[in-house]
Amino acid sequence: MTARNERHPGKWWGDFEIEETGTRSWSIGPFRMWVLRSPVEWSVSMTRAGEAYDSSLAVALDDEAAPGEGAETRRFGFRGSPGTLQVRPLLAPWPVIVNPLRPFAVPGGQEVVIYVGTPLWISLAVAPPRTALLDAPLHHPSATWFGGDTRQGELCYASRTHANLRLENVRHWPHRAVSPVRIRNRAGGLLEVRNLRLPMPNLSLFADGAGRLWTQTVVLEREEDGDFAALRLETDPPEAAGSMETVGGPRELAGKRVLVRAFGRIFGQG
Repeated sequence: MTARNERHPGKWWGDFEIEETGTRSWSIGPFRMWVLRSPVEWSVSMTRAGEAYDSSLAVALDDEAAPGEGAETRRFGFRGSPGTLQVRPLLAPWPVIVNPLRPFAVPGGQEVVIYVGTPLWISLAVAPPRTALLDAPLHHPSATWFGGDTRQGELCYASRTHANLRLENVRHWPHRAVSPVRIRNRAGGLLEVRNLRLPMPNLSLFADGAGRLWTQTVVLEREEDGDFAALRLETDPPEAAGSMETVGGPRELAGKRVLVRAFGRIFGQG
């Protein structure tokens, strides 16, 4: 049978009705996924063979879809398979350490907003009733240890960023979200941002009209010279992105403000 392509401009998530023996395929940047439903089973095959900066995006209803070479396949058995596939984007389950590609600093008394790309996960469930199937990264980020030594610290993901100060310079990657970070340096000295720890499990996801995914703004304030700062998460989506819809809440709830945080835990200094 002839494949029928259904392209969703900028948007790859949502609820998808799939008939028995029906298939769908996704192409989300470097991530490829093939989903097959039978009367008693759902089968999901995935590869991440594309380039990290692949910006392709397609969702297709394809009666002849087949997994690519080297695909990882997971099977899920049911007495009778539900017909709705729920596809959702998620943020990383660990904090992400963002490293500027070039040295970046904020002079004393200055305030800036930088826009950084952060990795996305994909969540699959079927309904009714809602049954979770898997939660997987669209692109495998590198793991890193963040802390003073092997006893004090935590596992995080590592990501590189251009630390763009202008939104128009931020490219749209379907497998990454945009996280605005507002840095206020109220101290007199220069604040060097060597690496930045972002609390991804505590952030929510929003989508703009073009299908680009955003988190709310992370605000970091340095009140005076020293190794202390305040971290706050804004509750609303960033105004710079225009009209937004909420896509999902945080993986973990956190307080609105952390009154004192060591710079070694935020900016990676020391």
